Amino acid sequence: MTAYFDTSAAVKLVIAEPGSSEAEGIWWDARRVVSSMLMYPESRAALQRARRERRLTDAQLQLAITEFEGLWAHFDRVAVSTILATRAGVLAHDHDLRGYDAVHLASAEIIAWPDVVFVGADRDLCHAARRLGLAVARLPRR
Repeated sequence: MTAYFDTSAAVKLVIAEPGSSEAEGIWWDARRVVSSMLMYPESRAALQRARRERRLTDAQLQLAITEFEGLWAHFDRVAVSTILATRAGVLAHDHDLRGYDAVHLASAEIIAWPDVVFVGADRDLCHAARRLGLAVARLPRR
């Protein structure tokens, strides 16, 4: 299986929250893990937000960043090209998605491998992925 992790799923790999054990299981079962290049800044922002919201201490934040950096090295990354950005715009419109969510969906769609499983926690994004014919592993939201 190739697992495409959106940001919500990737963050569950480094912050213990609902869905973390499922995300870890998918990570270990996957032959290959993929995400958009945009997952990096989105994840770092999510980690900082967790600190700001006092879900992480300073020490926990530093550990989460270190763990994330280690995981990031194992991701195959989909670059945001003009073609991908244009497709994301269409998907955002057609499926009423936020911009970064549409980029994740377009990234998962563009790799077009038959064994891709889209891994995420956002209901609307996972629903849109299913409508495009992708297999989906929807994780619980925090």
